[in-house]
Amino acid sequence: MSPARAEGAVTTGDLPDAATRADILGVHLQKRGREPRAFDLLTLGARAEGFSGAELEQVVVSALFTAFAENVDIDDECLAREIDATRPLSVTMSEKIND
Repeated sequence: MSPARAEGAVTTGDLPDAATRADILGVHLQKRGREPRAFDLLTLGARAEGFSGAELEQVVVSALFTAFAENVDIDDECLAREIDATRPLSVTMSEKIND
């Protein structure tokens, strides 16, 4: 098991900053045949505060599935909806620790 998967191992200091989150989103969009420059990655990266790289990948995958199901092209709005619908592990674990 990787350290990031161990319970309690994910801390705010381990998470990517907004610019890095934007880069991660771009990598996963490009990996799936999308042009990263077509998206406002800096805004999306800022919106995804507290997300890990794996969670950002899942945002891209979920947005692609949703766009396909709705018969539309993936865009900033699709990605923003997935970000808003996701509770990152950093938030979930913080709540457990503080309880």
